[in-house]
Amino acid sequence: TVLSYLYKHANAQHKDIAEYCGIPLSTLSDLLKKFEEINCVERWNTSKYSFFKLTGQGRNYVKELIPDIDVETYIDIEDFEISNLSLEEIILQNYFTKKEHN
Repeated sequence: TVLSYLYKHANAQHKDIAEYCGIPLSTLSDLLKKFEEINCVERWNTSKYSFFKLTGQGRNYVKELIPDIDVETYIDIEDFEISNLSLEEIILQNYFTKKEHN
């Protein structure tokens, strides 16, 4: 989750990554240090803040793990009849409709 977040959010701050991923700041710090050691993540600092982004190697690794990470899905709500479906049910319905057409 940390790597996929960084894939979509270059130059992210530590607190934003932790909040999105739902992990403690200390755990994230340990993870980011390990990712830096294996050249997946790089850190850059300003006088007050640290920012993190994936290296080229890190981006390639994420693409291998999640081949469709760059695929964006657009859902036109008008394509669906008004019903009691939840947003999650509408997204799933749209996903399976697309799979059937491929």
